[in-house]
Amino acid sequence: MIEQYTGKKKDKERLFGFVSEGVDSDFYLTENNQRIFQFDRPSFNKLMRSSIATYYLQDRGDVVGIGIVWKSKSGEVSRYYVKIKSKDSNVAKDILTVILWNSPVKTLHAKLNKDSRYFKIFTYKGFKWFHGRGKEILLSRTELRDKNIRISKEES
Repeated sequence: MIEQYTGKKKDKERLFGFVSEGVDSDFYLTENNQRIFQFDRPSFNKLMRSSIATYYLQDRGDVVGIGIVWKSKSGEVSRYYVKIKSKDSNVAKDILTVILWNSPVKTLHAKLNKDSRYFKIFTYKGFKWFHGRGKEILLSRTELRDKNIRISKEES
């Protein structure tokens, strides 16, 4: 079951263990225009503090995937980005589904490498090409439905 990170110390330790093992070129923290791919405790803590929502999946006590939504502000432009790191594509898809369903914002972005293993997952979930630069692409998804509206059986 995918869980939302609530700040518990034992969960934070598990997440740190997962995030700090290996490098994923699509999962990083940007600080002073520099990307941090390899996480130590201070950079991981900064990542978690900048996150507005974090979801993760465990299998037999081991974290196998994490997804975060964080706010980036550049000048007058603010964007909310989704970052995912997972052991396999199905985990990434499931975490992204939960993020989209529970998103606190209507428009989300994802910055990925053009050859990212997550590209098909994001496009399958409705993200569209927004901008490209060099080896990276920026995808965007605007949530058009209001989750508070219920459709009766007669209307559907």
